[in-house]
Formats: sequence, C-alpha cells, structure tokens
Amino acid sequence: MLRYDSRSEGWAGRLLRYFPAIIFATLATSFFATIFQAENNLWRLSQLSVELDFATHVRTIAHDLRNFFPFFFLIASVAMACSLPVARLLWAFDPYWQLPIAMAAGTTGLLVAFAVADIASPLPTLFAATREIPARASMAATGAVGGLIFALTLRLAPVGATTGGKRMAAAAGLSVVIVVALFLTTTPPARLQTTRHTGYSAEVVADGLAHPWGLAFLSDGRALVTERAGRLRMLSASGNLLPEAISGLPENLLVGGQGGLMDVAVRAETTPPQIFLTYACGTQLRNNTCLGRALLKAMRLEDFKVLLSASPKQEADSQYGSRIVFLPDGSLLMTIGDGMDFRESAQSLTSHYGKIVRLWPNGHIPDDNPFHDQPGKLAEIYSFGHRNPQGLVYDPKRDRVFSHEHGPKGGDELNEIVPGGDYAWPTATHGVNYPGDYVSPFEYRQGTVAPLRVWTPSIAPSGLAVYYGDKFPEWEGNLLVGSLAGEAMLRLALEGDEIVREEVMFQDLGKRIRSIVVSPTDDIYFLTDHHPGQVMRVARGSRDRRAPGP
Repeated sequence: MLRYDSRSEGWAGRLLRYFPAIIFATLATSFFATIFQAENNLWRLSQLSVELDFATHVRTIAHDLRNFFPFFFLIASVAMACSLPVARLLWAFDPYWQLPIAMAAGTTGLLVAFAVADIASPLPTLFAATREIPARASMAATGAVGGLIFALTLRLAPVGATTGGKRMAAAAGLSVVIVVALFLTTTPPARLQTTRHTGYSAEVVADGLAHPWGLAFLSDGRALVTERAGRLRMLSASGNLLPEAISGLPENLLVGGQGGLMDVAVRAETTPPQIFLTYACGTQLRNNTCLGRALLKAMRLEDFKVLLSASPKQEADSQYGSRIVFLPDGSLLMTIGDGMDFRESAQSLTSHYGKIVRLWPNGHIPDDNPFHDQPGKLAEIYSFGHRNPQGLVYDPKRDRVFSHEHGPKGGDELNEIVPGGDYAWPTATHGVNYPGDYVSPFEYRQGTVAPLRVWTPSIAPSGLAVYYGDKFPEWEGNLLVGSLAGEAMLRLALEGDEIVREEVMFQDLGKRIRSIVVSPTDDIYFLTDHHPGQVMRVARGSRDRRAPGP
C-alpha cells in the first residue's frame, strides 16, 4: 500500500505537491466523465434504433472532448479542490487507507458538486447523462479515478521546491490555461445580427402584465391575455387592461419554472364564446401540460372541462410546449414539449412528450388522425419528434401548418407539420447539449421531416403568425416569429419551401417577444415576456408611442 512521505515542507513545497495533484486528478476525472457522457448519450440513441458504427463513436467522443471536457473540468476542479485535501487529512491517521479514502473523496466531491449545480440549473440541463440516479452515481464515480491519480501524484511527486516539482507545477498550470482557453472558445454569440429597417414602430397598448404568454381576440373587439403567473386578463375594446382578473381557472394550475397559464384560443362562433386554455397542471413533483375548455360569461369561466392531460407526469417544470391553433375542419392542434428529462419519449407513440396532438373541441379524437387505428399508439398524436414547440399557425392560403421549436444549444427549427411526421428529436438535431456535447451526432435522419429553417445560435423562438391583411400588404404571406433570446421579431418571406428573406425587427426595444397574433382588423400584436410585460402593436412610423385600443 502506498504511504505518504510526511517530511516537513515549506509552503512552496506543499503548493508544488497539491496543485499538480489536484489538477491531474481533475484532468483524469473530466476525461472519463466526458467519455461516459458521450457513450451514455449514444446508448440512449441506440435504444431508439439509431445505428451507430465505430467511427460514429470515435467522432462523438472527439467532439465531446473538445466541447464538453472544458466545461466539466471547471466544475470538477472546484469539487476536487474541496474534497481531495480533506482526503489527505483523513488518511494522515492511517496511511494504508489512502487509496480508498482518496477515491471515495473524489466521488463524494462530484456528488456534492452535482447537488449544488442542481439547485442553480437542473442537472439534465448541464449533464444529460445524469437523468437517472444510477447514471448520476456512475458519472460521479469517475471522481474515484481522480482520487486515485491524486494519491499517486502525491506519492510520486518530488518533495519540496525541486526542479521536478517545478516542472510538474508548470505542466499543471499549462493544462489549466489550455482548458480555460478551450472553454472560452466554445460559447457562440447569443444575439441576432441586427437588420436595419425603417418605417415601422411598436406601440404600447397595455402594460403592467406578469409575463404575458398568450393573446386571443373576441368577436366584439375585446381580447384575452394570459399571464404565466396564473391569471387571465381582459383588454377592453378601447385597449384598457381591466384591473380585475377573470375567475374560474382550474384549481390544479401549477405556477413555477416555465410552467403556469400559457396559451389561449377563442371559438367565437359559439354563444357564449368557448375559451381554450393550456396550462401546467398538477404538483411540483407530478405535473404535465393540460388543455381545458370553458364558457366565458362576463368575467368568469364556467363549465370548465379538461380535454387533455398529457401523460406521463413529470417532476421537472420546463418545456411544456403549449400552443393551440384551429384547423378549417374545426379540429384543433396543440403542442406539447418533451419535459426536458424525457427527450427520448418524443419518439414514443405511447407518450405525449414531444408531440403535436389533434382533437375536436369537445375533446374527442378525430378518426382520421394518422395513428387512430393503430393498437398501442395514442390516437390523438398528429406528429412527433418535437423538443419544445412554442409556435404554431395555420396558413389559410397555402393550406399548410407551420410550427417552430426550441433546440437545445442552437438548432431551433421552423417546420411544416404533416400528419404522422417524425421531426427527429432527439435522434437528429443541429443543436448540442448546453455544455457542448452531442445530443446526436446526426443533423438529419432518413425518414424524418427536415426543417425549413434552422437557427444557430439559438434565437429561442416563441410565438408564430402568418400575415394576410390590408395594413401591411408588403408583408403578404410572411411568417412572423417571436424571439426570446434574440429579443426581436423575425419577418420571413417564404416561397415554396424556401425562405428567401429574413428580417430582424424591433431588436432595439430590448424585449423578449413571447407571442405574435394578427387581430381580426389585420393589426399585428405581440407580447413581451417580462414582469411587467406589455401588449404591443406594430405601426407605421419610426417613433414608439402609446397606442389607442385594439
């Protein structure tokens, strides 16, 4: 068994011992953790019948060593710097236990680091391989390799400020510089390039809203606005935001994280009008996306009925999807996100995660849905393989349905939705996990629907409209996309399946745009995702001003 040389050292000698030992331990831990992360992600793809040859494994590991390794190194270095000196103190009582103590300390340090990171950002956001407890424990166990290297380095490192010790410290320092340089060069810019435009402005119609999410107009000119904080508000026909919220919302509405009250749609031909709402429902530990319908009577929702409660339930509070659109036959489409932790379920036809579903307004399932008569498959599924679709629109002149969805880090997509279509998530994507490792080494897979447009870096699209109207005839047939990360509205000119022009607008406002709606009077409204948030309207001219009502 290795024993530590306990001869007295000065501060320089101790530094030359501990600094290289901790750095080499961190390098080893990060190397093996990167390989584990890469292989775990590939294993999950193989469970979805994705064929992976040896070259793909090598390419994936090489990519992740370049992109994920530096990110993990920074976290592991803190974990090792805290845990391994404690191990050194413990084995001083019995040097013969130094190896198991060091290995246990390395593993414990990573577990504590994971727990701290989980508070700031759920681990699947950072490390996709940690979505289950066994996988999290296995990834933390790579710290045992670091602990072993730490003990060996202390045993073999020269004592004191010798030439060999200085060389080891120099090598460790150079390693840190290289890893930090790699980390700083792996993060792309997150802001859209501004396109200069003149002749258009944004007018404030209403403000003081708490993260407004959805907007829908009633036939009498009034409008409904949802607040993610869990309130349904009314805009009068003159544009005044009524102070009283509409009552009658479901009791199991969950507000937290990305969840809350989300989209709203109106079936105005009924009397009283039917209101359709999507919302996060359940508890913090068991929740999902729900679709409900009610009648609007004065300032209250009555006869509330749940039309769909997505399954299975999730513990996370993110990526609910949640847009609604009506089709010409009277049926409706609704988007549902993959819930972050369950991305492989986007490929499962027995789960609602990562799907667009189609229902009748009474909640019944149309018998011409693509999977209606297929045993073992959810009959309400219209398309699958989505990540977090927060834009959905029916184009009446092209007779096409368009949707966009958030990618992970990059890889946001604009898609045309076809019945039964597989949109590939997570088996193929232009994006990567947030630390930089591959979700999938493939950008396209045979048999899936390719996106019309991919945004990398991510613009975080939310809200989608198509414009046909007299107010802006020059925008005839254009798609309007809201951007959260880019803080802008994008105007896309589409010819066939090709986007021939894309303009970035209103970025000077510095506002996250959550939703875009074309009103019955052909005006364009958008919501800003802030607290306080605003209802804004596009106007001609170059000066922002408060607008009169809708």
